[in-house]
Amino acid sequence: MKREQNKALGSLISFGNGQVHRLKVGYQLSFGGTVLQVEYTLHGVLNDLIIPAGGPAVQRKDALWQTTCFECFFGRQGDSGYWEMNLSPSGDWNLYRFSAYRQGMQEERKVTKLDSDCLINENKMRLRFALPLRSLLSEDLPIRIGLSAILHYTDETKEYLALSHPDEKPDFHNSIGWILSASDS
Repeated sequence: MKREQNKALGSLISFGNGQVHRLKVGYQLSFGGTVLQVEYTLHGVLNDLIIPAGGPAVQRKDALWQTTCFECFFGRQGDSGYWEMNLSPSGDWNLYRFSAYRQGMQEERKVTKLDSDCLINENKMRLRFALPLRSLLSEDLPIRIGLSAILHYTDETKEYLALSHPDEKPDFHNSIGWILSASDS
């Protein structure tokens, strides 16, 4: 995407095997200078979805992907290192840095808080975050972006959604599925 076109809008695709796509999951992404903004929107009957409840304060937490969670993977073009952003409807979040594909996972400490919110009504959920990238990406290189979601239902099934599914099993870390890109130039 070029500066004037640093926006993307679309839907996530449910991982195959004849699985019924129960909820429609859309996204809107924008990249303005040094801030990556993502908004996920779920449409459909939310009663069957496990929606983690928020606590008295939003926290940085591990293992959010074990239930309903929204993810954003990003990294510099041509670099094997990347980041994984996890956000729960509860508002809890985490950001991890990887040195290479599924290697060297560490909590990214350069980001200490996240601007995010979640609005839920009977048939719609909107989850949004804005992540400052200046401290993470010191150079103005193009970045590649992958968006994904894990939907955990009350019958204990999970649905895995992403922009693209390049493997025979869901693997959001596979950068081949990160089909969005952005740059500040």
